Amino acid sequence: MLKQSHLLICHNSRFDRSFLELQTPEQVGQLVEKRPFGCTLQDINWRNRGYESSKLEYLNFKLGFFYEGHRAIIDCWATLNLLLQEEGAFEELKNNVKTKETLLCAEKAAFDKKDLLKLRNYRWSDGTGSLPKCWWSIIPNDQLSHEKVWLDEQIYCRTGASDSLRQMEITAFKRYSFRAEQV
Repeated sequence: MLKQSHLLICHNSRFDRSFLELQTPEQVGQLVEKRPFGCTLQDINWRNRGYESSKLEYLNFKLGFFYEGHRAIIDCWATLNLLLQEEGAFEELKNNVKTKETLLCAEKAAFDKKDLLKLRNYRWSDGTGSLPKCWWSIIPNDQLSHEKVWLDEQIYCRTGASDSLRQMEITAFKRYSFRAEQV
């Protein structure tokens, strides 16, 4: 089934993709690495659609589908139900899957700038993994130039400082994978 798949969709793909890449037989992990991923948790804006939460069980409850959660096959059916029942959700997901993002490493940021970076959804890497010691965030490519201007003005206080920062483009083939966090 994986060989014929053009897009893999999960609700919380960050968890499921890592599991499939790392905790399954090697040939399954290799197939998963070559497939684009979509996420009904992240790639659909449930708040804009009038929902108070993006939890799978809550969304299905609101759509009239009741189930006992946290069983893999049942969660698959519940995820499919979201895409079938919520008008436009699948289109929104497909459009968001096509977007490209960039992992941006704000290295050597002054310690007193950490709160500004946290407010902007940057996360700290202590350098023990595949990322260098830095504050990092994944930025949609259409917002990347604005983000670099913000870094220049608010974090580095110097025009062009962000031009030399490490970065890596992320597509649906790496999105939600631990591999996306390697520069």
